[in-house]
This record gives sequence, C-alpha cells and structure tokens, in this order.
Amino acid sequence: MMMWPLIIWMFGLLMIFVTIDAYQHVRYKRYDQVPEHCPRRDKPAYEECQQKLVKKWNLPIKQMNSATRRFCCFHWENLQCELQIAKKCDKYWADKLDKDTMMDTICRKYPRKDFQKNCAGIDIAKLDKEDKWFRDQVVRTSEIHTDTDKKPPSSKSTSKLSSAKKSSSSVSHFATGGAAIGFACLGAFSHFFMESEMKKYVTIGSAGIATIMGALFAKLALF
Repeated sequence: MMMWPLIIWMFGLLMIFVTIDAYQHVRYKRYDQVPEHCPRRDKPAYEECQQKLVKKWNLPIKQMNSATRRFCCFHWENLQCELQIAKKCDKYWADKLDKDTMMDTICRKYPRKDFQKNCAGIDIAKLDKEDKWFRDQVVRTSEIHTDTDKKPPSSKSTSKLSSAKKSSSSVSHFATGGAAIGFACLGAFSHFFMESEMKKYVTIGSAGIATIMGALFAKLALF
C-alpha cells in the first residue's frame, strides 16, 4: 500500500510528457463539432479523421483554410471521412457539413469534383513548391497593401509588438511547465520525507495537479 502514492505520482509525471505530443483537433470550418446527442464513440472517430489526414498530407496547422492545393486536398478527403460518421448520427448535421459553401469559396481553384485530377497520387515535393509560391504571393500582396497605407507602422514598433507577444507566450509556457514540474517534485519530496499519514494525500494531490498543468502546458505549446 505504501507504494501506491509513488506509482500515482510517477503516472502523473508520465502524463505530462505524453500530453505534449498529443494532437489537438482544430475546428477550421463551420459545423465542425459532433452534436452532444451523438454516441460517445463518434467524437474520437470524427477527430481521428483530421488527425490521420493532417499527417498524410503533411499539413501545417497554420496552413488551415489557405487556398492551397495541399489544404484543399486534405479538406475534401477529411470531409468524406467525417461525413461517414456524421450521417450515422445526425443527417441534418451531416447535410450542414456537406453543403458548407465557405469551403467551396476557399477551394474554388481545387473544387471537390476535381479531387481525383488535383489530388490523387500527387507528389508531396510538388506541393512543397506550390506552397512556397503561395507564401511568396501572400508576402508580396501584404507588402503592396502596406505601401498604400498612409502611415505604416515603423519597424521598431513592429519589432516591439512581436517581442512582446513572444515574451508573453514564453512566460506562459515557462510558468505552466515550471508549475507542473514543481508539483511533480513536491510529490516526490512528500513520498520520501513526509510523515506516512500526510504523504499519501500530498503525493496524490501533487500528481493530479502536475498532470493538469502538464496538459495545459502541452496545449499552450501546440497553439
């Protein structure tokens, strides 16, 4: 029985590192949420569609909703996978997903009807070249819009804003990760040095808090 607090603490510490690598579902389109009345197994199955296809198409999260071939091929294949689940649960929701015109607008260059022609057997290296061209076009367009502004922001102020954002993000990550490790260490300390009556509760509590803080750290790191 004396070993249980230590086992729970070790499990909590392990969960910190496991959750860092966990994929977080991205709601990139409308109606992209499983209704509550659907069977519980439908949500993980629905989210698994996105997870496996993001990996297949090697799609960066920041490229979601971009008018690139890579994103559109991912989206049309992902939609087909999601519809198989949605139709079994709620036909009204499935119909909303299927007829969402927002995605037709974004992917008008690579429409669903041309999926086989545009996406089947496409070389990933070719997608990488197209993505680079797309990013260059976005940068040029952004520069043109900046030049037409009456008073564009100075590079110094932009640099300060960027630094402030990075600093804020870094502080959040550091504080959350540090708290998780701190509670994990507290659990270890309590197990080896505290009185037997007290150590069980402190160890279990520390493990639980460390697990929660670790999951929050993982979410901050991913987004």
